[in-house]
Amino acid sequence: MLSVTSLAACAVGYGGGYQEGYYGGRDHAQERHELARQARERDLERRVSAALEADPRTKIYSLKVTSQGDGAIVISGTPANGFIGRDMALRVASRVPGVRSVASSMTMD
Repeated sequence: MLSVTSLAACAVGYGGGYQEGYYGGRDHAQERHELARQARERDLERRVSAALEADPRTKIYSLKVTSQGDGAIVISGTPANGFIGRDMALRVASRVPGVRSVASSMTMD
């Protein structure tokens, strides 16, 4: 049976185990938080792009979707049907779950 002193010696020998930094500390926690945020943004971009691709009214457009964070996205590119195509792309994107706002940097021919 191990005594409390033996366990304390083991903990010190292995770096304490519970010290800040040993299991990821603040810097690693912030890094993990940032990586998770970036993954959520990429997921939102993919879901909006998939929605635009799945809708027959916007499928033919070559539009780029960029997440700005916190549910905000920007759609860029040139829609095939000018202003009507732009409005349709904005409408389709705004219906994707997780999208809070949609901005356009689309150019018209």
